[in-house]
Amino acid sequence: MRHATVKELECLANQPSFKKHLGVHPGSYADFSNYYSRPKNLAFICSEGAMLFAHAGDDVYETHFLFWPRGGARIMRAARRMLAEMFTVYGAAAIRGCPPYGHRTVRAIGVALGFKKIPGKIVTDTVGRECEVYEIGAKEWAALSEGSSEQVPAS
Repeated sequence: MRHATVKELECLANQPSFKKHLGVHPGSYADFSNYYSRPKNLAFICSEGAMLFAHAGDDVYETHFLFWPRGGARIMRAARRMLAEMFTVYGAAAIRGCPPYGHRTVRAIGVALGFKKIPGKIVTDTVGRECEVYEIGAKEWAALSEGSSEQVPAS
């Protein structure tokens, strides 16, 4: 796992399967050239894909998954390492995910990682889709990862 470059994020996001889930229309280009213009925005990449962490203020981040569909347990391990990095190294207070209603797999991954649905909280994403909001806080992460190898990121 390492920090992702803009070029790597664009390469992943512009794959047909990711474009569909990101709401990028065929023939359009997912442009990440301004992603790092916000100083606290982060993204990590590994062989299973990437996770983006867009800083929303007060050490709260909104995450986006870009994982290859083949990975099951490997995706979960990679996501846990990335979350551990955010909570233990970057001091995230909370991490939110806002999957559109039709994205059951993304919701399932989030719930398996410990994200909890915020009842009644609905947001609209940048392409107009209604999304449920899920969140995990630093205290919840610490309790879930206590005694786990994901508590402190591997170097």
